[in-house]
Amino acid sequence: MKILLTIFALVVAAIAAGTYFQFNAVYLIFLFLGLGIYMVVRTGGPSLPKDSVTSWAGPGQGPYFKVYFRDKPDESCGGENSKEGDGFR
Repeated sequence: MKILLTIFALVVAAIAAGTYFQFNAVYLIFLFLGLGIYMVVRTGGPSLPKDSVTSWAGPGQGPYFKVYFRDKPDESCGGENSKEGDGFR
């Protein structure tokens, strides 16, 4: 979120500077947007949980992955169902 706000502020500043100094701000805007994309790609993005399983989606589908999250076993004591509240007992 910080990167998004920083890039947005830089784009607004480039537009204001272009208007004030009377030059084309498109080059600065593309530079700032490219910088933002580079910074997001460099961070690696959010990581998947350690117990998740990924598999290739199939031939010709591109770089898309199906992610399956395994449910954690129910560790409630006494054999109670953790999904039931007080009103369902």
